[in-house]
Amino acid sequence: MKRPKIQVRKTIFDRLVELLTFLAVIASLVIPVYYYQDLPGEIPMHFNTSGTPDRVGPRSSIWFLPILGAVLCIGINRLIKFPHLFNYPGKITDKNARVSYQMAQRSLRMINLIVAGSIAYLTLEMIYTALGRSQGFSREFLILFSILILGTPLFFLLKMRRMIRKEKR
Repeated sequence: MKRPKIQVRKTIFDRLVELLTFLAVIASLVIPVYYYQDLPGEIPMHFNTSGTPDRVGPRSSIWFLPILGAVLCIGINRLIKFPHLFNYPGKITDKNARVSYQMAQRSLRMINLIVAGSIAYLTLEMIYTALGRSQGFSREFLILFSILILGTPLFFLLKMRRMIRKEKR
């Protein structure tokens, strides 16, 4: 059975998350512009699990992460427009399609925000570390990022399963 193709209206919350994501992407691209001339010839490019740099690269490599993040966020934003193609924890019907699609789209929007915000933070930390203002990012960041990036889809998946189970009753 084909899933219904319907348009799901964005809520104010959805628009806010998209705006914050856009601002984080812009920040990750503007921050290197601001600091580029002050950067040394080599900058930290990779950090170990303790948050300390363990590989350096040329100053121009500061652009890799923000550009990759922008491309990734644009891709996720495009993917959000096709919720009927996603995997779901149950059968999608005309009755549950709107709310299932909305939850799936919101989950991806939140992941997009987490990715964009993390890339902006990491870009700034790379610059601060290169300039001697920081020793690298904190271990707490890695823990928080892991919880958010894994917990967000899990939260929405469990919420959808609960909703689909209620519908079957």
